[in-house]
Amino acid sequence: MSQLQQQITSFISTAKVDKLSAKNTNNAEESAFTEKNGDKQNIINPAKRLHSCLSSSSDHSICIENELDEIKQSLKNVPKKSELTEIENEEVVDENNKKATESVRLGNWNEQYSRKKNVKIYHLPENRNEDLPHSLLNELKNQVKLDINPSEVVAMHRIPGKEGSPRPVLIKFLRMDTKISLLRKKKAINEALKVRIGDDITKLNQGLLNRLYQHDNVISSWYFNGHVYGSDEEGTRHRFEIFDDINKKLKK
Repeated sequence: MSQLQQQITSFISTAKVDKLSAKNTNNAEESAFTEKNGDKQNIINPAKRLHSCLSSSSDHSICIENELDEIKQSLKNVPKKSELTEIENEEVVDENNKKATESVRLGNWNEQYSRKKNVKIYHLPENRNEDLPHSLLNELKNQVKLDINPSEVVAMHRIPGKEGSPRPVLIKFLRMDTKISLLRKKKAINEALKVRIGDDITKLNQGLLNRLYQHDNVISSWYFNGHVYGSDEEGTRHRFEIFDDINKKLKK
């Protein structure tokens, strides 16, 4: 056999072997991704792993652990039942406090309104057998020329006061006009009878007046027609409620 024939024979043998190898390789790859079903072949995609699954092991144990870690991280931002209960309780407490505050404020207003025709007289000498209201009305008539008809007086009696001092006299008038006529001569009455006349103020309003009196930035404080007032260093008048923050109110 000539040298040329030997080269041709070797080339053909090598080509057959390479072709056969390539065919076997393709068949092996197709068998991994195809499934025979009768005369048809359906292509089956390989199962995709979850993004958190980084393990190549067949039991997926590391995959499950990673998924559980992700779930735990996401649950950290979810409020616990105890936290929700605490928030709800705080909201309920705040709402109840607001209702209670408003209830006290309205109650104080109603009580003060019911006293609008009343006056109190302090330091009036007290006698064991005194005859109120006739004795006081006679003194007012004789001392300051103020003649008040007894029918204008709904009630006049002593009320508890400081120990060692005469008990204050509470007067309830029938009409507001009668009270006004008395207050117009308040200065004369105070000087003639050595007493002090004032409005019948609720305990809460009196406490507010005391706080205003003791405040460094309040020059004067007073009660008028159901409300409490105070003036600051610049002479500006402010109206105060029982739950007001005095410092904040003065800045307005």
